[in-house]
Amino acid sequence: MFTKAELNHLDCDYFLVLLRSACHIQLKSKNTGHIWDLESNTVFYGKRSIIVHHKHKDTDYFHVQRGIHPKTIAEAQDMIKNHDEWHLNGRA
Repeated sequence: MFTKAELNHLDCDYFLVLLRSACHIQLKSKNTGHIWDLESNTVFYGKRSIIVHHKHKDTDYFHVQRGIHPKTIAEAQDMIKNHDEWHLNGRA
């Protein structure tokens, strides 16, 4: 579960927050319009990873961003910002 302290550290200058709950955070990038769902996933021994779901527009279905397993909201936001940069620079 996400803590109140973590939820208070969302980058609201970069993202529009669509949903904020104990287990899910949905963010919309103000740069690309892509929508991201961060799902808190508790794994063994109390260690958490975040499952990152992504879609390009409101009408799309979410898909899982495979191979990306941030442990914190800060890591997830950095990953999304890197993805935006890649996307805006021609998806090299």
